[in-house]
Amino acid sequence: MGTPKQLLLWREEPLIRHVARLAIDSHLEPIIVVTGYHRLQVEMVLSGLPQVLGVYNPDWLIGQSTSIRSGLPWLKKDVEACLFFMSDQPQIPINLVKKIVNKYVRNHAPIIAPSVGGRRGNPVLFDRVTFKDLMKLTGNEGGRKLFDQYPVEYVEWKDASILIDVDTMDNYQQLIGLDK
Repeated sequence: MGTPKQLLLWREEPLIRHVARLAIDSHLEPIIVVTGYHRLQVEMVLSGLPQVLGVYNPDWLIGQSTSIRSGLPWLKKDVEACLFFMSDQPQIPINLVKKIVNKYVRNHAPIIAPSVGGRRGNPVLFDRVTFKDLMKLTGNEGGRKLFDQYPVEYVEWKDASILIDVDTMDNYQQLIGLDK
């Protein structure tokens, strides 16, 4: 994109700060933000947010798996599950997060993900039973690789705007258009 997308502004605030505040407002803890590219700027925009721990991933260029492997070890042993948010998806509603967490509390499924019309979205929850396999991911592999190894339960959601992720300037304009 030519610019660090996690620092792009939406509703007058960097995308990453929106996502961190969503986790805070959802009463999740601990909140671990894995940084890499433009680490200092990302940490600066997160300063002042309670409960947010920045963890630097020096191998960020290798791919998404290195961020997962950098963040998971910071979870305490009593953490039962982890919910992965993407810094380029600040528009996720708190009600969706609550719905995912409530489903987990009821059935402790290994993986819970939102779905809109059969399309998987984010954030995705992974039970501790999956952590060992998450730590084995390599390169640009993400948690989706585990969807064939573990039962996945879905939370149905009607609003397709949760599927927007900011990978291009056109996506960014689409996100900004949500407010119009």
